[in-house]
Amino acid sequence: MPLSFSDISHAAKRLSLPPCAVKAVVDVESSGSGFLADGRPVIRFEKHIFLRELKKRGASADAIARAGALSGVRWETLNAAIAIHEEAALASASWGLFQIMGFNHRSCGFADVHAFVAAMKESEIRQLDAFCTFMINEGLVLLLKGQDWTGFARRYNGPGYAENNYDNKIRRAFERCCREMRQ
Repeated sequence: MPLSFSDISHAAKRLSLPPCAVKAVVDVESSGSGFLADGRPVIRFEKHIFLRELKKRGASADAIARAGALSGVRWETLNAAIAIHEEAALASASWGLFQIMGFNHRSCGFADVHAFVAAMKESEIRQLDAFCTFMINEGLVLLLKGQDWTGFARRYNGPGYAENNYDNKIRRAFERCCREMRQ
């Protein structure tokens, strides 16, 4: 079941945020859907993160070379990466409505990346709960509360936020939601 605005409002209350702040993140990160038509969660596989995760785990030169040959950002590439090293692959994808990277599983309240991925596959409500926990544990709530779009974008999306205009996309999505609520 897709999230309702009521679900978003409850999460926003938990975070002491306006609902439109949470909705803006949903709209920008996943265009409002945490799942593909076939029922798999929306993901984005990050090869550079996979290479980093492999090196952290002491992977062989062969595994790193095979990882370097991967191309693409979606499920096909993730499945190929899983064949090289499952845990590193799952940690190297962003998941669901909020596109949280698997390596952030602890900040989302999960003991390991497998538990995190299982929750991301379960429902948008589980994705929303993970987002709330992540926001609290990573100290991101005040940035959204203060409408510090640039600060939030930098921390949530990383150093490449500016080239993707992420801060302005979040701001515009927030403003659009506020306008719609006034109508």
